[in-house]
Amino acid sequence: MKSIKFKFLTLLFVVAIITGACSLDDSDSGSCNAQYEMLIDAVAGPDAITVKVNESVTLQVTFKIANGCGVFNRFAETLSYPKQIDALVDYTGCSCDTDGSSVIKPYVFVSSNSGTYVLQFISSVVAGQANYITKTITVTAE
Repeated sequence: MKSIKFKFLTLLFVVAIITGACSLDDSDSGSCNAQYEMLIDAVAGPDAITVKVNESVTLQVTFKIANGCGVFNRFAETLSYPKQIDALVDYTGCSCDTDGSSVIKPYVFVSSNSGTYVLQFISSVVAGQANYITKTITVTAE
């Protein structure tokens, strides 16, 4: 009986090692996946906007995607004001065409509090200093 248990445990151990060595989860598969913060080329809309509390403002934001593997993920923004904003783009795949394209995506702003809010869309970075396309939104009480 002990011999059967030993053989069974040995077989189980060997199967576990083979399964781990032949795993379908290739650790190198993520080497062609990346996420980048893209600079903003343009923001359509007036520089100063006035809305009421809980009223949304939609700005059309233009930015570049470097190649065919890029897909817009979302806008990244700081938590405090002035809020600094750029576009997050996911790049998946190792073989991508080299043609970049400009993309326009809506950025929606809504506030439940009155006040003045400054949005700074990052347009370039020179010598560590960011340059912005700035939009000021004034939110008034209902």
